[in-house]
Amino acid sequence: MAQAIARSGFGSPREASRIPNETTDEEFTEDLAPGSPVGRSSSGGFVAPSAPSASVIKLSPSGSIIFGRPSASGSASLALGALTFESYARVHFAPRFKGTSCLDRVEIPVAEVVQFTKVPLTEPLLARILASHTRERAVSMFRHLMSYMGELTTKHSGVHHVQAILGMGIKDVDLRDEIYCHIAKQTSDNPSRMSTVRGWQALALCLGTFPPSAGLQPYLECHIESVMHGAAAGGALPRFRGSSTTGGATATPITPAAAAPFCLARMRKLMRTGARKHVPLLAEISAVESMEPVKIQLLLPDDTTQELALDATVTAAEAAHEMAAQLGLGTGHNYGVFEVADGLEKLLPGTRFLLDVQAGWAAAAAATREARQRKRTFSLPFSRHNSRGSTGSSASSSSHEESMSARSSTNSQTSDRSSGARSLPGEDEPGKQAVLMFKRKIFLGDDLEGPGGDAPGTSEGDAVRMEARAFEYTQAVHDVMAGVYPVSEQDAVLLAALQLRADLGDSITLHALEDIPLQAFIPLAYCERHTVAEWRAECLAHIASLPAEGDPEKRREDYIAFLKSRTVLYGSTWFFAEQKANPRFPAELLVTINRDGIFFIHTVTREPLLHVTFTEVCSWGHSSSSFSLVTGNMTYNQDHRLVTQQGEEIGVVIQHYINQIKF
Repeated sequence: MAQAIARSGFGSPREASRIPNETTDEEFTEDLAPGSPVGRSSSGGFVAPSAPSASVIKLSPSGSIIFGRPSASGSASLALGALTFESYARVHFAPRFKGTSCLDRVEIPVAEVVQFTKVPLTEPLLARILASHTRERAVSMFRHLMSYMGELTTKHSGVHHVQAILGMGIKDVDLRDEIYCHIAKQTSDNPSRMSTVRGWQALALCLGTFPPSAGLQPYLECHIESVMHGAAAGGALPRFRGSSTTGGATATPITPAAAAPFCLARMRKLMRTGARKHVPLLAEISAVESMEPVKIQLLLPDDTTQELALDATVTAAEAAHEMAAQLGLGTGHNYGVFEVADGLEKLLPGTRFLLDVQAGWAAAAAATREARQRKRTFSLPFSRHNSRGSTGSSASSSSHEESMSARSSTNSQTSDRSSGARSLPGEDEPGKQAVLMFKRKIFLGDDLEGPGGDAPGTSEGDAVRMEARAFEYTQAVHDVMAGVYPVSEQDAVLLAALQLRADLGDSITLHALEDIPLQAFIPLAYCERHTVAEWRAECLAHIASLPAEGDPEKRREDYIAFLKSRTVLYGSTWFFAEQKANPRFPAELLVTINRDGIFFIHTVTREPLLHVTFTEVCSWGHSSSSFSLVTGNMTYNQDHRLVTQQGEEIGVVIQHYINQIKF
């Protein structure tokens, strides 16, 4: 139980953002109702009981939790009292003393230790941190928290301090419970409403960034639920208005009844998904502080964008389902969110936080700027010393830094590729703007829509299938233009003719093509082989040779049918991997999965190196950096071991096809 308390119900960040900037309040000490197990104090923090016996949690009008003596009410009060912050502190906190000599040295009661203080800590709260190498960082985190809550004067913004806390919680697992205990302490019997609000906001931000330990989690959950039970029992708090750390005023006043579920939902979701990888950005911090949704833009295959207003902890799977519903595509199990950055396309895991992905882009850009700044700063003294005839030490240092920089760049590229990214031809320029793209990842026929699909023959099901086919056509055109599917020049011309026919109809004139850029229907790799006029004339000739078709849906189906006939890779989900076990294959290869099975593809020629049907798959497994695929039959099998960070996603896609395809 070493780590699990911190997240229960220390308060609601939503209320916190509404409370006016007040310094002190009168304490609320009356019960809400006779025998009520829950009450609140006007300060908005925890108030520890005077006696260590089983206590009753009460809620004050400002949202603080007060511990009192048990009443004659039911056993629920005793159950809540058994998981108090003080009971956790008695087991896990290091003893604290006051006095300067051994004669007057007196141990501070735990009930006092867990209460708010205006004096920065000089030692960590948890005993295991006190004896570790992280003790200095723990003390520093407490000062950051006090600065964020307005208890210490600082030259930095609140965002700076809370990001420092969140970053340390991501980086150092051992400090996570210590940080949650800091928040619990500073929101316990805090006389300032505004300071308590900041503490609640810090709690909400932490609960969306890194989880508490399994030992601390039930205490934290019990505290949050006590806030909810208190509001349900008649302990609703007055409404407050406040502002976020970023300076924006909150739009709607809230109550603890809304704030407590907000924290609880964030905690439970984070316990399932695990800690984030990157520190939240300013926009996310502001949204969480005010409990507002965030706006996320997803790029569609037709190069338009759709905006979704979702919770800050939205995952890739949740966003895919929401976008599929918004576009009339039914359930989103066949769709996914792809990260496209610097010409690399990667399917995101369903549990990955989208805002964490965007924070990763910002972190990478900041690291690049910092590296360039260091290089410029380092080269200046070298230039001066060199002009003065300085000897080779500076030159050696400069050469060493350039070598390290080049090595770092190479490692970064290798890391991106081994993470499952796929390079798109024509988009290899570094620094390309990163986007989140909504695409179809599972390609199955209408009779294989999978669980949750609409029944065939219904009007609603027909509408979904029509939208799905239109979306599939748009994505097919996008992938052909991006060079995802290897097609010959002759096939590219016929695909261009089928595309123009599907979009504009059978009666297309040369004048109508003048307003359409060549890159819209001819892959970039072939554009410069002929003039624009020659390409247009050839496309018109192919269109004239095609049979007339008045139904736009059938014209789109003709495009997809021809593309399927020209490549076995149509409808594939792509992953990049490395392998060293099989000398027949190159060290780097692409793994593609579609309804026909699993393919190993050459990264340059895009030619299939190996094709495995789903009936030949014996088993598979993955770790955080590898994937193992065992294929064969009753008498012979082979284990293909791949190096990739997308092993889990590969397994999910394989399982999806196996579940839905009728063998």
